[in-house]
Amino acid sequence: MLTAAFFVLITVTILNANRMVIDSQVTYYEQVALEQGTSYANSLLQEILTKKFDYNEQFHPLDYYMKTWNFVRSSSLGPSPAARSRISPWPDVEPYKSVMGATNAYYAVGDYNGYERIANSEDIKGFHLKVTVYYVNKDSPDVASTRTYYKRIDVSVDHPVYLKRPITISGLAAY
Repeated sequence: MLTAAFFVLITVTILNANRMVIDSQVTYYEQVALEQGTSYANSLLQEILTKKFDYNEQFHPLDYYMKTWNFVRSSSLGPSPAARSRISPWPDVEPYKSVMGATNAYYAVGDYNGYERIANSEDIKGFHLKVTVYYVNKDSPDVASTRTYYKRIDVSVDHPVYLKRPITISGLAAY
């Protein structure tokens, strides 16, 4: 009887020790996911900010200053169907077709509205990034507006296991 109680005590102790090890590993991977997810969101935001402000800029001379009514409408932000079809499979996976040389499907900041990407690191696979682009006023950069000289870019990243809630990084593009 005493031997049986001893084995139960040892079993419970081992299980608790294993649970503590697993909990510490989960916490470690959640921290790694937070850092890597933030890095992926920042990288995508920087990629977007290197693009032209508006798709219609390519149709105007370089010395021409565009009026806001010449910009793409708010409802039309996002890639054209032809540009969207260049990214297959969807969402975009490495090597990312949104940035590849001659097949670059995304010309302007607004083309990224609705864009999605899957990013993998050596430690954690399956980060899901999603982009929202919309016009804002300089006085209220959190509120969507009609065509203005400012576009807000929100890049959110989530992970089904290691991120408890999505991370959102925002930036502002100005014409």
